[in-house]
Amino acid sequence: MHFNKYIFLPHLYSLKNSIYLSLGRESRIKNVFFLVLGLSFIITLFFLSQFITSKVLSIDIIGEFVAKRILSMLLMTIFFLVLFSALVTSLTAFYTAEDLNIILSLPIGFESIFFSRIYRSFINSSWMPLGFILPVVFGFASTFGAKIFTYILIIFLLVLFFIIPVTLGSMIITVIVRLFPATRIKEVLVVIGIIIFSLMYIWFRMFQPERFLNPDGLSTMIEFIIRFDVPGSILIPSTWVSELIFASIKGTKINTIILISLTSTSIALIFISAIFIDRFYLEGFSRANEGKKKGLTKSLLAYRFSRLIPISQLPKVILYKDLLEFVRQPSQWSQLILLFALLVVYVYNFKHFKNIQLTGLISQWGLYFLNMGLCGFVIAALGARFIFPAISLERNSFYIYKVSPISMKKFVYSKFFIYSIPLTVTSGVVTLVSNMILDSTWEYFTISVLMSVIIALVVSGIGISIGAIYPNFKEVDIASIPASIGGVIYMILSMTAIIILILLTIWPTSFIRFPEYAAKLGIKVYIIVGLNIALILLVLLFSTIFMLNYASHRLEKYEE
Repeated sequence: MHFNKYIFLPHLYSLKNSIYLSLGRESRIKNVFFLVLGLSFIITLFFLSQFITSKVLSIDIIGEFVAKRILSMLLMTIFFLVLFSALVTSLTAFYTAEDLNIILSLPIGFESIFFSRIYRSFINSSWMPLGFILPVVFGFASTFGAKIFTYILIIFLLVLFFIIPVTLGSMIITVIVRLFPATRIKEVLVVIGIIIFSLMYIWFRMFQPERFLNPDGLSTMIEFIIRFDVPGSILIPSTWVSELIFASIKGTKINTIILISLTSTSIALIFISAIFIDRFYLEGFSRANEGKKKGLTKSLLAYRFSRLIPISQLPKVILYKDLLEFVRQPSQWSQLILLFALLVVYVYNFKHFKNIQLTGLISQWGLYFLNMGLCGFVIAALGARFIFPAISLERNSFYIYKVSPISMKKFVYSKFFIYSIPLTVTSGVVTLVSNMILDSTWEYFTISVLMSVIIALVVSGIGISIGAIYPNFKEVDIASIPASIGGVIYMILSMTAIIILILLTIWPTSFIRFPEYAAKLGIKVYIIVGLNIALILLVLLFSTIFMLNYASHRLEKYEE
């Protein structure tokens, strides 16, 4: 059998149709608005990276060492994130996608199937990390005055770099499917997730970032340089990429051996994974789709849990159905491990952020904004994985709601109520713990906890609303739902709303930071604070009530 290029046509036609529909008269203005909003977000990320890099480079003697180490740390973190994401997307792309039954019945060779599946896994697992890291690295390079060739090289190197964890993830999931029955894939993924998290944690602790926050931690500048400029292992791909990027940025000669190593490793892993998966694919596919046990215990636990919650009947039924859907889909609940790892690292870092105050570089006021910004980013990431897809995951059952005597408004609000509670609790607990670690005053403590709750409600409202405005009931790959145009719009809107909410607390918290200034303003302080609170409530009401009502109206008119 020869390679069949036409297997990519469905995806290309789908992309073409999406672009064509987005240019239609009805949605042209809306899509142009979101395009401008997305470009603004990317530009902001670029200039933020440029600003941070310039501040790091301003440190005498050790500035370049610190910048190079930060780049290496960022690439290592991205590598593990893509690897774990590839495990989930490869499981769906190679073994559980609904269109596989049709594809495997076609008279085409396995090489065609493999490349179409690995391409799908690569796109779904890498588009968001790549979209995040590109403006960051570009901002990093522009600070050094890099040339055009450097930016092209960066894109080329990052694509090769991302191929490595994606191919490794596809081979690992093939081994899991081959060795374990379908009923135990969940448990195995849990173990793998714990292992990956442990490796990330060990690497993070070996780096010891907290030692650079303590001005008394190093006796001399020479010791600082020696300890900080420890070269990464030459066998680690992130070291290859960071060395090549930094050499290109500095205009020095690129290490040809490292470039050949990265290129050959990426290409070789593609063909090795193709041969490896081909050897075990059919049996693995059969085992992954074998009859599963009824799972009465999980169904009973989900039923009892939903019955314990004092809510009305419709949200209770939806909650029970969503719980069953959640525990039966490894591609959903396995992502909790990664998100839990992010929360742990996030909270753990605040143990050392307290030491920043000793250097005089940042006050408790600055730590408040750092805490709220990081918390908002984590909550937005949680919403992208669990809240935004909530409507689309109804699939064909949505039409049952459509023909039943249930208004779409009740349906949308029930979804919002179900998903906003756990997100709000998570946001509140994370902010509570981080403030306890920072030993915040009661004013910052109270404001940050209240704002974290508001941020969670806003993100929940935006997630459910955008998910209802841009539903995708036909998507067979759950991991692809957040990667859709609706997912991008959700992420842009949620991050924009979070930034606006945090900015609206500048004046109220500045009066706490500078009480003498507040005393001079007198009664104007209450007017300013009241105005900011009103604007915060306006953002909250717009993101929840207004957007949910609009989303309900769109679902009422939805026809496929």
